[in-house]
Amino acid sequence: MIFARFNDIKIGKKLAGGFLVVIAASLVIALFAFSSFSNIKDNSARRSLTVEMVNTLSKARLNRTLFQYTQDEKYAQLNAEAMNQLSVHYSKLAAFHWSDEGADKIASIGDTLSQYKAQRQKFVDVSKVKVQAATAVNAQPLWDVAHQLDGFGVAAAPEAAMLAARMASAVKEATLLAQQFIIAPTEELQQRAMAISDELEKMTSQLQPLLPAEQQSALVAAMAVIEQHTAAMTAYITASTTQNAVSAQLTDAAGKLNTSVAEIFAYQSQLSAGFVKTAEWRIAVASGVCILLSLLIAWRMTRIITVPLGHTLSAAQRIAKGDLTVELDTQRGDEIGQLMQAVNSMNQSLKAIIVNVRDGVSSVARASAEIAAGNADLSSRTEQQSAAVVQTAASMEQLTSTVKQNAENAHHASQLAADASTNAGRGGEIIQKVISTMDGISSSSGKIGEIISVINSISFQTNILALNAAVEAARAGEQGRGFAVVAGEVRNLAHRSSVAAKEIEALISDSVNRVSDGSALVSRAGETMAEIVHSVKQVRDIMGEIAAASDEQNQGISQIAQAMAEMDTTTQQNAALVEESSAAAGSLESQAEQLEQVVAVFKISANESPVRQPAAVSKPLRLQAASPAADAGWETF
Repeated sequence: MIFARFNDIKIGKKLAGGFLVVIAASLVIALFAFSSFSNIKDNSARRSLTVEMVNTLSKARLNRTLFQYTQDEKYAQLNAEAMNQLSVHYSKLAAFHWSDEGADKIASIGDTLSQYKAQRQKFVDVSKVKVQAATAVNAQPLWDVAHQLDGFGVAAAPEAAMLAARMASAVKEATLLAQQFIIAPTEELQQRAMAISDELEKMTSQLQPLLPAEQQSALVAAMAVIEQHTAAMTAYITASTTQNAVSAQLTDAAGKLNTSVAEIFAYQSQLSAGFVKTAEWRIAVASGVCILLSLLIAWRMTRIITVPLGHTLSAAQRIAKGDLTVELDTQRGDEIGQLMQAVNSMNQSLKAIIVNVRDGVSSVARASAEIAAGNADLSSRTEQQSAAVVQTAASMEQLTSTVKQNAENAHHASQLAADASTNAGRGGEIIQKVISTMDGISSSSGKIGEIISVINSISFQTNILALNAAVEAARAGEQGRGFAVVAGEVRNLAHRSSVAAKEIEALISDSVNRVSDGSALVSRAGETMAEIVHSVKQVRDIMGEIAAASDEQNQGISQIAQAMAEMDTTTQQNAALVEESSAAAGSLESQAEQLEQVVAVFKISANESPVRQPAAVSKPLRLQAASPAADAGWETF
């Protein structure tokens, strides 16, 4: 039903629909691609932020490390800026829509970032204390104390001078160790610094009694500076230790933050790979569906267009070859269906024309054949008629002479009839005499028959007597044998006489019968002769009338001969016209056959073919020529 309705749609709309379907499929692919690319773009932005967070965190850690070891405020400022950027990146990253797993990872980054910030703040605070302690350490005038201690050795005893020199050297070493420890604090430097501080206390207690009073007060002041330095150094070591601990915690927090960022980065990488695979799969599936749909539409559109066009082309080729039995039955309403219907209508119209032309050609051929046959028959009849007219004219001439001769013969026959009448009368008299003679012969034959009957009776009786004698001789035995022989001979003679008598009787009977027949015939001959005499008289009268009629026939036949001459001329003219008409009919028949051969190229179904009836051929009329016997009849009338 759907395909039937689809077949009624115009080709342009079908093509437009097909292209719209392909365009729609392409739009679906584009939407899938756009959606996938949007996800990939969004994920790429997230990955970029994640990479920025990793880079920013690396910068913050680097600047924190540089600040920790250089105590340069520039690195602290750079670390603060990096932390601000890290917070901004996290805010942007958290603003995206995440799945539950991604949200957990973002929350983990937020927690580790908060921990890192808290540890950083502790590190900053401890670093400030350390800086203050370092400032306090550097603020102590240890070099002045060392020079002052060197001055104690000038006026003091050698032992005091040596001890003061050792203290001055220790102060200098402590100053250098403090500077080295501040630059690169190590456990070894810390222990040496603490050991020197203890030595200075011991040497101070040893040196103080060896100095004069004024130098002792100076030594006390120097020791106060050394103690302040020791206290500042202790505070610095404490701050450094605390800073190292906080730094370790900060490093651990940074590691956790870095791990969280690395996890979100790996998660983003996984999502990116998933998005890419999903995009590839969706685009591949959509492309495959689009391709299959396009191929199906192209195949269906091609079939819808090419198959009926192929049928139409095949039908057109068959029609071009003259085969009009093609049937294009379609219910399509599109241009191809209209084309097929038009070709079918053209075929039906052409078929009707060919049928009509064939019928007309058949009728013309039949009519021309009939005309040709009729003209041929008419020509033959005309020729026969012309020959008959010529023959009739010749016969009329013979008839004229015959009639003249008949007239003369009629007069002569009339005379002969008179003579025949006289002779017939004489013949009648003779016949009467013959009849009387035949009656006498018949009476004599009857008498002879009676005598023969008597002889036959005597022979029968003799035969009986001979039989009786033979019986008696048989009774007599040997004595009667000779008598028996004589009786046998008599019996034989009697038998032969009887047979001869019977034969004579038969002959006499036959003669009597023939005489009777002859008498009857003679009687009839007499009657016939009487009739002949009467007929001869009538013939004589008729011959007179025939003689008069023959004169009149002679005149009429002369007129008929003149008319036959005129008829001969007209018949010859008709024969010429008939030959021309026959030639024209033959030409028409030839042209009709040629036209029929031309039309025969077209094939139509058998039930539509016109039935050509054969032309009725007239049988020529055969005229019998006058036979010599007929002429002889005229002559011997």
